[in-house]
Amino acid sequence: MAIYTNHPDFGGTFGEQLSTVLKDAISITIASGYTSGITVKQYQEDIARIVNKD
Repeated sequence: MAIYTNHPDFGGTFGEQLSTVLKDAISITIASGYTSGITVKQYQEDIARIVNKD
């Protein structure tokens, strides 16, 4: 899964993308120049579920 964010032509804002697609993801790669701890904490359950999948 790829999420392109912070550019109106490529997915919009980071929060919008995370709230709509992360919950259904089965794998993810996050490459980011900056992601706040607040954002990571907000989605930690989804991130942990993806990382710990069988």
